[in-house]
Amino acid sequence: MKSRTWCFNLAAFRKDITRFVPLWSVYFAGGMLIMLALAAGNTPHSLAKSLGNCIGFFSLINMVYGPLCALLLFGDLFNAKLCNATHAMPLRREQWFFSHVAAGICFSVVPNAVGILCLMPVLQQFWYTGFLWLLGMTLHFLFFFGLGVFCCLCTGSRFAMAAMTTLLNFLVPLLVWFVQIIYLPLLKGVRIDLSPVSLLCPAISLPIRGNWFIFGYYKAVGVYRDDWWAFEGLGSSWWYLAIWAAVGIGLLAAALWLYRRRKLEYAGDFLAIKKLEPVFALLFTLCVSVVFAGVGMLLFNHLVFLAVGLVIGYFSGQMLLQRTVKVFRPKVFLKFGILVAVLAISIFLTKLDPLGVTRWVPEPQSVASVTIHVGSIYSSDYVQLDQLEELQQVTDVHKELIELEEQKFSATPVTLTYKLKSGITVSRTYEMRIDRTNNPPREEHIYQTLRKLFSKPETVLGYTAWDQFLRQISAVWVSDDAEFFVPEGQLRQSLLEAIKKDCEAGDMPQKWNLQGHRMPYNIVIQFGVGNSSYQTVVINVQEDSTYTVNWVNANRSKLQKVG
Repeated sequence: MKSRTWCFNLAAFRKDITRFVPLWSVYFAGGMLIMLALAAGNTPHSLAKSLGNCIGFFSLINMVYGPLCALLLFGDLFNAKLCNATHAMPLRREQWFFSHVAAGICFSVVPNAVGILCLMPVLQQFWYTGFLWLLGMTLHFLFFFGLGVFCCLCTGSRFAMAAMTTLLNFLVPLLVWFVQIIYLPLLKGVRIDLSPVSLLCPAISLPIRGNWFIFGYYKAVGVYRDDWWAFEGLGSSWWYLAIWAAVGIGLLAAALWLYRRRKLEYAGDFLAIKKLEPVFALLFTLCVSVVFAGVGMLLFNHLVFLAVGLVIGYFSGQMLLQRTVKVFRPKVFLKFGILVAVLAISIFLTKLDPLGVTRWVPEPQSVASVTIHVGSIYSSDYVQLDQLEELQQVTDVHKELIELEEQKFSATPVTLTYKLKSGITVSRTYEMRIDRTNNPPREEHIYQTLRKLFSKPETVLGYTAWDQFLRQISAVWVSDDAEFFVPEGQLRQSLLEAIKKDCEAGDMPQKWNLQGHRMPYNIVIQFGVGNSSYQTVVINVQEDSTYTVNWVNANRSKLQKVG
């Protein structure tokens, strides 16, 4: 009769727990100190919010603690004698694997659960946030622990495991940085949006993501009490965390598949999977070169440091893989030459731009809308256009920006973000020097076109319908050292008409780097946007805002001084 096989061994599990008491006891003691610090002097609501805010911080701890647990639990695989002795015992590899994984999960869940139970008397009616915190910590740990176990099964030494874990944690930002240093300077106008790219690097994204718990203030206003706060739900970061926890579980499954096929004689080698050696050599070389380039950017020439980093990264990687310093052989030089040739060809093709990426300008008829930023793209001062005539002006400016020489110093970025009718969004950023008084002819034409686009009355005054805007206005005044109220009637109407004429003439841009010399006063307009709420628009008047300047000079004596 065939005996029943198990994928778990209690004796191996107990051995892991008792063998690594120093590891999880130090983690438990440190966690308890943090818990006590959070609880000290905090009300239940404040403590609940603090638990949500610190989930991201604890991911930094898990980023080290998870791989460290994996390194110790699967450390037998890195010593040839210990590896052979362990696997000579009457236990299947699945039993070793699941026993180690169960012990590793207990190293995180049990100390965290004990710590959160100690906080229950302080949390009171917010007790459930403690269990949500425990869930978040467990999901964090699952990813980093799964990554650590996977790296243990791919490598043959402790140093190799630590190097591979670090490399995989920061691989995406390092590769993006490499592309930004080498290729993007050759593609004029093209920039990489780092927001979606950062999602592929949980080691960076998880610590900085907030919005874990959402609380609402639902009973009274002006008086602070804990029973007037209610838990409204989970924040938007949980789906992201759940995805990476699932990735961690997938890495554990891949690690089990590798473990069942692992050759014990590879214990002590740098990599236990020989097919990964070319991949590791390439990634290690690129990442080392990027690090050297980063140092070079701080010193004097990043391209020189990048070349030095390529040489050092490739040959040091070969030394690690071959476990010897005698790697300067013709075959190794040939492989390095092939790598350099491939990089050189890719750089040449990028500069040649056979696909016309840098020369691309959309047809106005294919554009649904375009957003223009002059300066930072994070500024709220931008203009969005969707009329065909305006889109034609923007595409003409785009063509002229392509022909401009790239400015490196004292330049202002101009970003055009197209939303095409096909649903695609394309962004281009160009650097140009803006001089208010002495621009070359081509730069002057771009400058004046941008001034006109940013001077649209709808953009400056913030309205959609002119007549409705006039009805909503509640107050207008001219502000310099003092404030002068503009009374209702024909006087206020004529001022607004003067402002509108300057906007239509392109002489009233509110973007500071497109403005001419400013007058020592502003126009302040207050208008209603609801039953009891108001919005205020402050208009910077410039010397070339002819209609408005003439109106103020002619009518200042008719204004009512406030205060």
